[in-house]
Amino acid sequence: MLKQTPNLKSFELIESKLSGERPPGEADFRLDKLEKLVLCGIEDAAPVEVFRQLCGGLKRLRISWDWFTEEQPVSAQEMGEFLERLQDSLEELYVTCTEDTLVELMRLDRLKLQKLTLAGDEHTDDDKSKGLLIELCRKLPTLEYLKIKGIRTFDEQSHSLLCKMGQVLPNLNCLQINGMHVDLAFLHNFPKQLQTFKLSGDSRWDSGSAVEIQFNGGEHLNLKELQLKKIHIEDSCLQRHLPKMPHLRSLTIKWCTSNFWSDLLQPLKSLKLLTALSLHGINVNESADDWTGLERDDFAASLARLQLAQCEMPPKLLATVLAGCPGLRELRLQSMKLNDASDEEQVAHVVCRKLPKLSTLIIEGCELSNEEVDFLRENCKSLKELQITGCL
Repeated sequence: MLKQTPNLKSFELIESKLSGERPPGEADFRLDKLEKLVLCGIEDAAPVEVFRQLCGGLKRLRISWDWFTEEQPVSAQEMGEFLERLQDSLEELYVTCTEDTLVELMRLDRLKLQKLTLAGDEHTDDDKSKGLLIELCRKLPTLEYLKIKGIRTFDEQSHSLLCKMGQVLPNLNCLQINGMHVDLAFLHNFPKQLQTFKLSGDSRWDSGSAVEIQFNGGEHLNLKELQLKKIHIEDSCLQRHLPKMPHLRSLTIKWCTSNFWSDLLQPLKSLKLLTALSLHGINVNESADDWTGLERDDFAASLARLQLAQCEMPPKLLATVLAGCPGLRELRLQSMKLNDASDEEQVAHVVCRKLPKLSTLIIEGCELSNEEVDFLRENCKSLKELQITGCL
């Protein structure tokens, strides 16, 4: 099949297994124009061996498999042999990684990656793995994007390690890690180019309740995008830390828990430049809450894009939140409760009457009556795009 596609630039093989016998010897053709290759969910090294023969100029490569696989489908040595041929062209690499894989990556002297994702479920927290990680970062000063997913969890003992990583990655603009009890002060050791930071709770825990964040340093003026995932947000956590990120423009809080909605929403007032907010799967422990402060003024006046999905938010609070974002241009609601018989003003009325700049409204999996749908269609005069699916 591949022999008939000499101009192929992108190929993805996902959750597939090669069967049958391959002809002996090397392939008699090449895929020299192939730039992107994704081998995801592979069960053995056969696909790697095939493309090792065919590719010589890949720019983007992903080789990954399920973490719960009993045996490693591709050995570190096989991975190293494949990457050896690609190191002069490769710009982006996503690889299911072990400590041995780090050793193989260290041997590639000409590698000049821009994006690197090290994924896996082998938590390597010993001194050897720390040293390997630092040395790998030192050998890749060209990195602009680094994601460390599952191979280690950063905690209060990792502060010096994170600081050293920042010192040897002068071009990094995006960092994504798993962490527990992390002091975000280490961000000051990263270059000014670092604008995006994503922190996820330890994947070994079912709940984010054990994950804590601190920010004991001064302001981080360059950070523009922050994502928090699987973290328990303590009472005044965001109230203390978000003001230290005054230039934040995008905030995502996903699958997190908190005691009160006010602990999540009140601190947004300090982010005067925030234009995008996404709250996904938020679980609030206490039903009784006081969010009256949100009604006093436009608590998120700069917000242009808002996404709310699968959050346990009372409709009255949702209406209050929307009313506090008069500059919204795009609103996405997924699996949210939009109405309550006891509320005089329904969410649909707030959307039409208090969001004069709204141009895109997407509602999915929310309970809406036919009357409410008709009301939205007839009264939201500013809309250019309206999508309502799975709501009736």
